Amino acid sequence: MRGWISEEEDERARQTTVNLLVVIVCLLLIGAGLYLVESIHRASRIQNCFEAARKVCSVSPR
Repeated sequence: MRGWISEEEDERARQTTVNLLVVIVCLLLIGAGLYLVESIHRASRIQNCFEAARKVCSVSPR
């Protein structure tokens, strides 16, 4: 009977590890996505500034 409990505990430990890794990967993907969106937004503001024929186009954060 002890062998079954040990296998169940091992399976739970593996499941917990996999779930933790999935959460970490999801958070990294969300962070990368937010970074890309901000970069594209910043580039768009610079492009709009140049298209408006301004001579000095600096992009301040937000």
